[in-house]
Amino acid sequence: MTANTDIKSLIREAIWTVGKTHDEIVSVTLVGSFTSGEGLDGISDIDTIVIVDSLSKRSFDLICESFRQRVSPVVEQAGYSLRINPTLGPLKFNDARTAVLHLMFYTRETHRRHVISSPFTCLDWQNSPIFIKESLRSVYPAWRLQPRHFLGARRSPKEYLGDFLKSRIGYRKYEFDQNGHSEVLCYQEMSTRDRHEFAYHIMKFLMSNLCKLVQRMDEAPCSEDLPQEYFRSFPAGEREFTRLFRLLESKKHSLDFEEPVIRLDEIVISFVEEFQRQFEQEFVTDSTVHLAVRHAPTSMNLLPSGGVVFQGCRSNPSILPPDPAALEALAESLSGHKIEKAICSPLARAMETIDAVSRFLDFEMVKHVDQRLTEMDYGDLDGSRLETAKAMCPGLFAAWGRGEDPPFPGGECSLDVSRRVLPCIEEHLHAAAPAGVLVTHNVVLRVLTGQSLGVPMSDWYRIKIPHLEPLRIVSTKRFGIFVDLDSNQESDMFSGFASPGGGVER
Repeated sequence: MTANTDIKSLIREAIWTVGKTHDEIVSVTLVGSFTSGEGLDGISDIDTIVIVDSLSKRSFDLICESFRQRVSPVVEQAGYSLRINPTLGPLKFNDARTAVLHLMFYTRETHRRHVISSPFTCLDWQNSPIFIKESLRSVYPAWRLQPRHFLGARRSPKEYLGDFLKSRIGYRKYEFDQNGHSEVLCYQEMSTRDRHEFAYHIMKFLMSNLCKLVQRMDEAPCSEDLPQEYFRSFPAGEREFTRLFRLLESKKHSLDFEEPVIRLDEIVISFVEEFQRQFEQEFVTDSTVHLAVRHAPTSMNLLPSGGVVFQGCRSNPSILPPDPAALEALAESLSGHKIEKAICSPLARAMETIDAVSRFLDFEMVKHVDQRLTEMDYGDLDGSRLETAKAMCPGLFAAWGRGEDPPFPGGECSLDVSRRVLPCIEEHLHAAAPAGVLVTHNVVLRVLTGQSLGVPMSDWYRIKIPHLEPLRIVSTKRFGIFVDLDSNQESDMFSGFASPGGGVER
């Protein structure tokens, strides 16, 4: 190992020591250029994600001081002084011979909220293999990007461009009082170097995340291939924007900012405006919004004991009288999206649900019945309670626990359901089709949601599908179909992932 590699290893070991020493720390993850750069690249911004059970002024100060005591002697060996940066956001320090330990603190709950509200960086962070204790994915996972993230997330194109034009960097710092802690938005004026690096960050951010969205990947193409991959999807301004991107990239790597880029503001503004124009064209103007909804509850869904029953395609009970408020909300959503047709499972609970909505709307919706939208075939366990099923088929549950996908005895597995459901959805809900609503079942919508958001099949059972709540499906002409949940839906539907193995009905 080189001396520089030794220093990096020693810095990491010092960080690990702090993570292991404090019981309230549940995860420490190193991310960013420090983990991948050669030599001492990235030492000016050692991005470190620290997840804690709870956060108080005392624990915050104590942990920061522990990091200072452990890491300072190591960086001093390499001729650097240490600066602790305990803020959230892209705040940079470019002091010569200064190592910056960027400590980003989250509790389990604030990490979960961050993932849901603005998953862009969280997707990158959870891919880092350099962590101790729990991985970020196990604390709470970030799924594939959705169209709504680009239009309303906290770190949106509009916010980044606003900071750039005002020549300021927005970041958040913690403030503590007797009621706990809060994040306070602050700003720092940009230097010439900051402006050029921030312009590069904006371009890379939008290019990378657009590629992740349309290619349905957790990771973006490498920097060398990124412009080519991006402009394959959004071709406007390719020549000029690629030239600026490469120029900014070169300046960032060489740290040469003496000669400012000519027309920097003009070209960056044009890039963001072209991004927004093309995005809205593809995902709003030229797309079709369909809806998908789980039928109204039946008596098998609402047992007095609160237990779980395997209500599959062989069970065919009628729905209970729907909650008027839920029915009204669903009807408003259908009329607001100008839904013209319903594609229904043949089971009574789906057919009765759309009939109830049609009566509420005083509008007879055209119905297309498709056998492929029926509920999972639970085979011999259809109608059984969960406890009974566990006693009857312990091997089945053991296989699920190992991440396998065995079929129910005499019935289907998740792969079987996905093989019939996904082609059905592609057939009925393409962008050129009139806006429609799928009226279907729990497992069908788990398959649709899990497949679209990149949830491992072994975890689809943990997605909670609500009754009578419409889920948006954005169907684009060029990039296919995307499930597009609002933040409240995502929070509720994926609440079981905050505590691995939480009891959720299959």
